[in-house]
Amino acid sequence: MDVRSAVLGLAALVILLTAGAAQSLSGSNTVYSDDIVDNAVTSADLGTNSVTKPKVADNAIGGAEVLNNALTGSDINESTLSLPQNMPGYVTGLTSRTFQVEANPTGSTTEELDCPEGLWPVGGGGAVEGAASYIQQSQPFFHDDGTKGWRMTVHTDAAGKVITVSVLCADPNS
Repeated sequence: MDVRSAVLGLAALVILLTAGAAQSLSGSNTVYSDDIVDNAVTSADLGTNSVTKPKVADNAIGGAEVLNNALTGSDINESTLSLPQNMPGYVTGLTSRTFQVEANPTGSTTEELDCPEGLWPVGGGGAVEGAASYIQQSQPFFHDDGTKGWRMTVHTDAAGKVITVSVLCADPNS
């Protein structure tokens, strides 16, 4: 084989190979799906914040894909949470009650809201209308006859003010 034939053959091979490579990626800085081998793109290839909510399918991200303690506040649907049962330090068997009543025209009014039988008050409170009205006392009560609940005394500045009293009761055996 002569040198001239070898050079021409080599030149033809180089032109063929470079032309094929140039055609595989059309455009400037553009890569299409058919240019990428399946499963070849990894997180290191993606820019920061390049995958946005509209690009993620519904229910495509689950607990396994989220870092522990990464979700807070509005990220969590509270209705899906449940407290552990029968664990020390947790209160179960809670019942809440609320009522409203019209206060005395002026001065102090005391109202009590009982817990259902067998339950004990673990919290409570209330409110009273009026800028010059205020809560004087808000605390649990325990009567000798066994009734238990929440007591609230308010001072009102005018007739027609509404008192709201609430109590949170729990089963002491739960």
